Amino acid sequence: MNTKLKFRIAVGTVLTLFAATLCLPAFADEVLAGTWRLVKRQLPDGRTLSAPEIGGMASRSPTGRSHHSVFWKTSDGKPASVSGIITYEYGDKEITATRHFSAFDDGSGKPIVYATPEETRRVALKREGSKLSYQHPFDPPFIVIDGDSMTATLQGAFVDYWERIK
Repeated sequence: MNTKLKFRIAVGTVLTLFAATLCLPAFADEVLAGTWRLVKRQLPDGRTLSAPEIGGMASRSPTGRSHHSVFWKTSDGKPASVSGIITYEYGDKEITATRHFSAFDDGSGKPIVYATPEETRRVALKREGSKLSYQHPFDPPFIVIDGDSMTATLQGAFVDYWERIK
């Protein structure tokens, strides 16, 4: 193989590797983008909750803007909810998230807890083929997304099962 051809192959390899690293954020955006619906919540005692006891919607734009709302009934039958607006930026191995707003009502009758000052956090992002997983940067659940399915797991409390509907 002549030197000129070796040089072209080397440059082509470097450019391919560089392009591949640029594609991961786009891949993450593509994997997460869409409208998601909470299908059910599995509790540690084996019970499964679904509408009207629990419900939720989340939307994520391809540019990383996100809104989510989840509601449920407490064990006393009182309504509780959490919602938020977050902007995400995806890197090779981490997510940078900026919370613009959140509201949490635990159903106890205490005032709703609001978080309005913009706050930015970074968390590790793991990619295995088409699957992404990460610890939610502001709330306890651990998120796993694989295709049109997503789970949000709060150890010892619940596993929420989501599906992409659009």
